[in-house]
Amino acid sequence: MSNLFELCRTLFNSDCLYEIFGVDKTASANEIKRAYYKKSLTTHPDKFTESQREEATAKFQVLSKIYSILQDDDKRAIYDQTGSIDDDLVDDGKDWYAYWRCLFKRISVNDVMEFEKQYKGSAQELEDLKNCYVEYEGDMDRIMDNMMCSTSEDEPRFVNIVQGLIKKKQLPNFEMFIKEDMKKKHKRSKRFEMEAKEAEEMKKKLGLNSENSLESQILKRRANNFNSTIASLEAKYCKSAKK
Repeated sequence: MSNLFELCRTLFNSDCLYEIFGVDKTASANEIKRAYYKKSLTTHPDKFTESQREEATAKFQVLSKIYSILQDDDKRAIYDQTGSIDDDLVDDGKDWYAYWRCLFKRISVNDVMEFEKQYKGSAQELEDLKNCYVEYEGDMDRIMDNMMCSTSEDEPRFVNIVQGLIKKKQLPNFEMFIKEDMKKKHKRSKRFEMEAKEAEEMKKKLGLNSENSLESQILKRRANNFNSTIASLEAKYCKSAKK
């Protein structure tokens, strides 16, 4: 069996390259590239602590190898016809991080901040807040974890918006929201403070002093919020690097 397929099973519980990318076998080249980008962002080694980086790196490399197969017409045809791929066709010595950087435009902090500026207070943010409130039945912990670009400073604004929509009967009156325990609020506030402190310590440890690096921005934002932000930015900013 191909070593790549063994790694796919171990790391992603599947040896179907299309399934791992979350696309159909008939997916276009652009759809595959977009899927690779979004999937690889969740495993990019720069986003993980030292203890987590080994597994993240392995996943990142496997995703890059999968893309190198599916983006090549000949290799993809062989895989589609036989359901397998010869390890000789996969370049194990390749610098996959450099490969990723060649494919995608580097998203700068300015890109992220511009997106955040347009997003906050927008109709899209309001719709996302309403959806999060309903999906998580008023659980502010989960709402704050899943709202893009959110920080602890946004919580009072979100609460006021939701309260107004409840009064207008545009949102259901979930008990978890209306009667949230003060201890839970305090615990959430402490968690925000701890995460901010840990991010700053990690930033110093990794020597990420530049305010203009994507890595620094990742460390300053909680991972799931940043992932959502990047996914939204992808359609606007992700283009093949110019040769």
